[in-house]
Amino acid sequence: MEKILFENFSARGTCKIFHHDSVKECIQDKSFEIYAGMLNGVVGEYGNEKAAISCSLTGNVRFNGDRISVDDKEETIDYIIKNSWYIVYDIYGSHSPLFRRKTKGEPLYYEYNMLRRRKTIKEQIETGVQENRCDLNANTIQEMFELLESRLGRSINYVSGARWKSSIAIGYAYGKKIFCYPWMNSKDVRIMEEQIRKNIEILTDNNCFVVFPTTKEENIKKLATKYNIIYLD
Repeated sequence: MEKILFENFSARGTCKIFHHDSVKECIQDKSFEIYAGMLNGVVGEYGNEKAAISCSLTGNVRFNGDRISVDDKEETIDYIIKNSWYIVYDIYGSHSPLFRRKTKGEPLYYEYNMLRRRKTIKEQIETGVQENRCDLNANTIQEMFELLESRLGRSINYVSGARWKSSIAIGYAYGKKIFCYPWMNSKDVRIMEEQIRKNIEILTDNNCFVVFPTTKEENIKKLATKYNIIYLD
């Protein structure tokens, strides 16, 4: 994959934005392109459509569109979702069946038992490598993303700031090609700039797509040398 075109893209739903509150967003009839090997920055304020792009491409909110083409070949949203990854989630992300209520009356019991059986970060990376016949082994991926051995035996929920790169490493092991960041404001970017820049460089050097919704164009320009800036207004 080198280029993905979305024509008359629409999405609607509640986006969970890591340490920010959830926000209801709606995009209506927008067209744009994203490219492999570069940072695709979507510029806009919180609650102003931009978070819905990452959420919809990863299957976390409802999507509609007239046409999706990958390298000029028509594809479905299911194909995009299959190849995408929402950064800060692991394989138990909110779009996973493990986080859907089995029946209306048993959310706590069901979710509690699913959480008890969660794989660690290390186990998820190893499983991803095995299932997707990744060219790299688990140790190499761990070193690529500078993951500490002391944290690999934990759930992704308990590694603090390492959650971001741990999530990306898991997605990479599972062979994902489209990595979508949650919406980030300028303060978020400033605090995590070094880690974000390193992770983006790894992904773009390996010809992945990176989608990055944020408040300002300057945030995108300081995170990568190759970028595609998207305005939907």
